[in-house]
Amino acid sequence: MQIFYIRKRTVRWLITILVVIVLAIILWRMFGLDAQQSQNTLMVAQIDRIIN
Repeated sequence: MQIFYIRKRTVRWLITILVVIVLAIILWRMFGLDAQQSQNTLMVAQIDRIIN
């Protein structure tokens, strides 16, 4: 009975860690794309300023 309890707790911890990692990857991707987008916007603004 004690072994089963430890195993159940371990599974719960593994699921928690997995969810945290997945969320971290999703957030990193989102912020990565946002940074890329703002960088592109900045480049377009600089080019526009040079032309005009």
